[in-house]
Amino acid sequence: MNKWFQKNIDNPHGCSETYKDLASLCKISEKQVRRYLIRKRKFFKKNKNQNLKRMTCEQLNILTKYYQLNKNPDCGQILKLEEKTGLSKKKIKAWFANKRFQNKFKKEDN
Repeated sequence: MNKWFQKNIDNPHGCSETYKDLASLCKISEKQVRRYLIRKRKFFKKNKNQNLKRMTCEQLNILTKYYQLNKNPDCGQILKLEEKTGLSKKKIKAWFANKRFQNKFKKEDN
């Protein structure tokens, strides 16, 4: 089953025929095959998300400079930042939200 999973990593959701074939090959029930593949997909997703990449200094500088000008960029501005930095829209939005949150607590502490 592991070989099948690695071979079909792009689409690791088998059909009923696949489950039957794997079950007969491994001499287990189809239900056990389904459970195995479900667990395998969950574990694979967890490991995939652990490969997070940090932003470069250049990307941080671009975002920080823009944050000083505008703390809440709209969609058009985010698209421009996306082109300049090479980061995804989701990461840019999260960065701005986190930065606003950090500044909120810095103001309360002073």
